[in-house]
Amino acid sequence: MTKNEKMAIALSYASESLLNGECPIGATLFLDDELIYGCGSCGETRMEFLSHAEMNVLAHADKKGYPVSDRKRMQLYTTLEPCLMCMGAALSFYAGEIVYALESEIDGAVSFVREYMKTHDVTEIVSYELPIITNGVCREKSILLLEAYALRYPDGPTAGFCRAVTKVAHRHENPHNTEM
Repeated sequence: MTKNEKMAIALSYASESLLNGECPIGATLFLDDELIYGCGSCGETRMEFLSHAEMNVLAHADKKGYPVSDRKRMQLYTTLEPCLMCMGAALSFYAGEIVYALESEIDGAVSFVREYMKTHDVTEIVSYELPIITNGVCREKSILLLEAYALRYPDGPTAGFCRAVTKVAHRHENPHNTEM
């Protein structure tokens, strides 16, 4: 399977979340080309703000007891750059690769973790080996889902978050336009 095909599955979970009134973020975990588990965000309607799609996918797989050698071959696909909580969980899980669709300067942790790993000696902590990280896979589709959520559910902090993330994303597409 290609990265786009794998991300399309994560996007389908994000679409389901949108239909259920949840923030449209989806995540999948693959061992090579085998889908281990996938889901979308599911906490907003229950006021459970730690129910990020990535956390749920990683927790589900963690309970299956995969050996570290398999975990290092696993790829976490997510429709939005992982936050610090989800990034930490992926590191602790020993994920070998993280692929995300849309960067999130609001709360994304990839730059922070990369910088931290460069400036701190973490060689003694084997689990905190930086996975391969790829961004921008199906980026526009993730933007469209977040914009759809903000239009469909215009009130509340999640809608504000979606508007802020997409506003910044559009600025990156049009670096000379800062009035969006």
